[in-house]
Amino acid sequence: MKSENAEPDFGRRFLWGVVFAAMCLFLALSLFTYDWRDISMLQAPPITPAGNLFGPVGAWFSYALFMGLGVGAFMVPVVGIAAGLILMFSRGAKIWPRLLWTLAVLFAWVSIIQLDGGTWQGLCARLNILPDAGGIVGRVLMREMLIKWLSPVGAGLLVWALFLFSIVMAVEVKNLGHAYQATLGIYGALTDRVDSAVSGRQDRRTNIEREERRLDKRRRRLERIVARDVPMAPGRNSLPWNGRDEDSELVASGLYVVVVSAGSSQAEKVVAVVR
Repeated sequence: MKSENAEPDFGRRFLWGVVFAAMCLFLALSLFTYDWRDISMLQAPPITPAGNLFGPVGAWFSYALFMGLGVGAFMVPVVGIAAGLILMFSRGAKIWPRLLWTLAVLFAWVSIIQLDGGTWQGLCARLNILPDAGGIVGRVLMREMLIKWLSPVGAGLLVWALFLFSIVMAVEVKNLGHAYQATLGIYGALTDRVDSAVSGRQDRRTNIEREERRLDKRRRRLERIVARDVPMAPGRNSLPWNGRDEDSELVASGLYVVVVSAGSSQAEKVVAVVR
């Protein structure tokens, strides 16, 4: 009976995950096209038509998130897509703990932004959400609670630890292990391909150098200086050649060009070697 109900439950989760991911896409576009002048509470009258991609609805929805979470609102689509993926692909009986840890990632990140608000002052000014970079949530959690209780250093250590631990719990250790193994596999495959390419290039270079040496040796084998700067008497002269090249190896059968130079004069004659 349990096995029959498991598959429909997974199907519903997958459908809700797709819907959730689509909503997060809508939210991301609304946040990135937010203009505070679309909000009548911030500017009267607001600009018409609204600058937000999704009109007044997207503008007010983004305004509520920026007021509540500050710059951390940009993290909402990321966390939402992560929650959607958990819904779509998690086959565990209980997924709500992972969803709660995903939410903890968001609140920890908002707290970190509030603690380091100076870094985000330019963006806060553009969004007109000063002075709290972490919005109402960041102000309450950090300024009015954790900093008073633990000091800025202690609060910072706590929220960073919570942020990292929440990521691990939301992703799950076994999935991190699988991702690590997959990363090692990809790295190993890339390393093997690079090593193979480098080895192949080195082999080609070695073959080219070997061929150049062979050709150079062959070229030198076709040349033999029988005599140089040897004074000779006028008239007919002869010089012996033992049929060997510069490496003292017997030359192969074939035609060879004999060149005789004297002063500015030069004469050539083709001779044949037959073995």
